[in-house]
Amino acid sequence: MKKKWIVMIIGLFVLSVAGFIFCFWVADDKDANKYNVVTVTKNNVVREIKDDGIFNPVIRVEVGSKISGNVTEIFVKEGDLVKKGDVLAIVESALAKKKLEKFEARLEMLCRQTEGIKITITANLRHLEQNRKLSKEGVVSKEDFWKAEDDYFKSLNDLELIISQMDEALADLGVSKIDLENSFVRSSIDGIVLAKYVEMGQTVSAGFSVHKMFDVCSPMSELNFFAKVNSIDFSAVRVGQKIKINVNTAAGIKGFYSIISEKHDNPILENSVPVYNAIAKISNQDLELKPGMTGKFFITVAEKNNVLTISADSLKKALIFSGENGNAMILTGDRVVRSEIETGLLGDKLVEISGKIKEGDLIITGNKNFGGGNKAKTSPWQSKTGGR
Repeated sequence: MKKKWIVMIIGLFVLSVAGFIFCFWVADDKDANKYNVVTVTKNNVVREIKDDGIFNPVIRVEVGSKISGNVTEIFVKEGDLVKKGDVLAIVESALAKKKLEKFEARLEMLCRQTEGIKITITANLRHLEQNRKLSKEGVVSKEDFWKAEDDYFKSLNDLELIISQMDEALADLGVSKIDLENSFVRSSIDGIVLAKYVEMGQTVSAGFSVHKMFDVCSPMSELNFFAKVNSIDFSAVRVGQKIKINVNTAAGIKGFYSIISEKHDNPILENSVPVYNAIAKISNQDLELKPGMTGKFFITVAEKNNVLTISADSLKKALIFSGENGNAMILTGDRVVRSEIETGLLGDKLVEISGKIKEGDLIITGNKNFGGGNKAKTSPWQSKTGGR
């Protein structure tokens, strides 16, 4: 008997709750104005990565002196256009000149010695032939013949030695000429002198490396933009993705558009935090952009066009159940209908939705008379797990 009463009490409670739900959600459906709704529209959904980056030349090279000496001439200043091979400065090296003079003198001496040895070889060969003939006739002893033969071959060895010395002298002379040629500091690329680090009369020391004198960059009609991306977002960046860069100019914010052309997996630490560079080439025909300027970038990492959407803010308020495969309450005339709905791409402002829903449908996001204002009302059927 006691169990029967318990069952009856539970049954009455369930019926009461069901009645409340019916009255609250269905009986009042005729008053459609009591609901906050969002209209399903077709739009483009875009998800972007946003942060700051910096403009740099496509190519930037250091130009300097390979020899030690004094800067005697400087022919360019910062901002000058240069061609590959143009002389930017002259570094005069007294040591290089002295070495060149020394090797030229040595080579000249070896040339004279070579001429003398050639004359000696000719004379020794003539003497050897005479002694060979006289030796056959018994006029000259074998010892005299052997001596003439030794003299001849010795002169040939002397010529071979002097030739090797000449080869060595020519190599030394070539090196000294290169050193002297290196006194002319030339541009290695076509471009612009970006920076100058030396002045007239300054002493430069090459040592084991080139002494930097100038920075020369490629023409600024095209620049590289280095987008600094954090480690979390970098995996979503792909070569070929669209990028927009907003730059503050005198005329206001100007947008530049391109695509990602490179990804650098080598991290750079900024304030002990690793960031990665994604690079885009930016056209700069009017030379408005300069190296070192910064900009705010927006990389499109996902995009869907002409799909059903609602705002991301409305998604938080909408009556959506159990994640991606949930339900939403649709206002149709003065009736509320529950409809299956799925969420797709989550953009920065809009969310893609699909399922048993169409353009123009009104999704309920709350009850105006429940909790006041636009605060969303939770459906009594809604799962604890919301939509994505």
